[in-house]
Amino acid sequence: MVKDQPVSSEDERIVSVNPSPAAVITGPSSDATEQPKSSDVGGERSTPIHLICMHLKNRAFHMAVSLLTPFLLSLV
Repeated sequence: MVKDQPVSSEDERIVSVNPSPAAVITGPSSDATEQPKSSDVGGERSTPIHLICMHLKNRAFHMAVSLLTPFLLSLV
């Protein structure tokens, strides 16, 4: 037999026993025929991670060049 666990005040919510008939129920309807598809189905990414890494490396390189160029030109 499982005993009821005391509920902490943080988890406490007020729930109406007789909800209003006008209450909004969120989520997909029970007769929905098509569910939205995730862009990350089965662990596959829309953009391969190596392309993302290459892009970030290029951005970091160009940012470093743009920040260092004035300094390097001042040394000449």
